[in-house]
Amino acid sequence: VTSLFVDGGDGLANNKTRVSYVGNGKYQISVMPLKPSIRLSIKINDLEIKQSPFNVTVRPGSFSSSSSLAEGHGLQRARAGEEATFIIQTKDQGGNNKIVDEALFEVHLVLVGRPIAPASLNISNDEVVVAGSQQFMGDGKYLVKYTAYVAGEYTLHVRDSIEGEDINGSPFRVIVDPAEMSSTHSLVQGKGIHSGVAGKIAEVRVYGRDEFGNF
Repeated sequence: VTSLFVDGGDGLANNKTRVSYVGNGKYQISVMPLKPSIRLSIKINDLEIKQSPFNVTVRPGSFSSSSSLAEGHGLQRARAGEEATFIIQTKDQGGNNKIVDEALFEVHLVLVGRPIAPASLNISNDEVVVAGSQQFMGDGKYLVKYTAYVAGEYTLHVRDSIEGEDINGSPFRVIVDPAEMSSTHSLVQGKGIHSGVAGKIAEVRVYGRDEFGNF
């Protein structure tokens, strides 16, 4: 009885290794690589075959959005009116970095929470959605840019635009802070801005806002 053993350590998905006898003393071996380089050992009856173990170089597999990762300040924080960025590293199903430009992402932020505004002011509750753009940087990396103008808490979705599958970690929580306070866009309310009585307190309320109307 002949026993054939295939081992690639943690470089192979062991549950995907298949060995089948095809006749005339020949075997067909199918493996699923998980790493860019594998030391592949093939033994027959506990003895290495000629030239085994083999050093195998593996090219990345097909793009997998769920395995791809993103990093950068723009995943957590941004400022109204300023461009925010982050980088996506595309990967295959085994977690290997992709190299070529073959991914297209849908990137958008949805406003889910606004800062508390003075009750006396009428604040718009319209839906706010911000779209992002992507630029290929090489080595399977993409630079993503977006600019939000309304301060608040957002949900950032990053997904494969073809399959609709989110990347690892998406959706992200992003806080957009107001820009610098603008004197020309700030508001002043109260009777004291029109008239007053000597010796008495006149009420004046000042609401600081940035150039986009954020408090």
